[in-house]
Amino acid sequence: MSSQSVDEDNIHISNAGSNGQYLQKQSGNTGGLTWATVDTTGNLMRQVQFVNGPSSQVEATTDGAWNDIIELAITTTTNDARVFIQIGGKPRVGYYENIAFVIGLFRGNTQLYECGDSVADNEDNYTQISGITWVDSPGNAGTYTYYYKLKQTQNNGSAKCRISANNATMMLTELGPNP
Repeated sequence: MSSQSVDEDNIHISNAGSNGQYLQKQSGNTGGLTWATVDTTGNLMRQVQFVNGPSSQVEATTDGAWNDIIELAITTTTNDARVFIQIGGKPRVGYYENIAFVIGLFRGNTQLYECGDSVADNEDNYTQISGITWVDSPGNAGTYTYYYKLKQTQNNGSAKCRISANNATMMLTELGPNP
């Protein structure tokens, strides 16, 4: 064997491995190495989902309705899992106008959180909303879709609040059960 290369055929492993496994030291096994699967049952963090969006600019309607900025789904693996949610992205107005808006976090049609009113005045002064951090306990194992939304709450003519394409992020992390 060359001193500059090592492959699976040239080391002594006690079993046949599969994708996603790692080599674990096992003194009592042939060669002292065994392919093993990571045990995630007691781990705090089980999986992470991430999205950058929206794919195109989102403008709030002036009727006070919620507008989807980004959405992301996660499939939880246990009935007692929690989902840690981090959202970033600052809505803006197109020009100097007195406008107020709120951002919201939803699981499906259920509103979990609303943050606002953020105000942009006619001199481009802002009160900042920069994101949301939340921990949700959605219930049984299953697929849950989360939404970051925008709603305009105060209008000045036809001016609209907006968030530009690829100017927001959402990360969902499945956490293990409460200790």
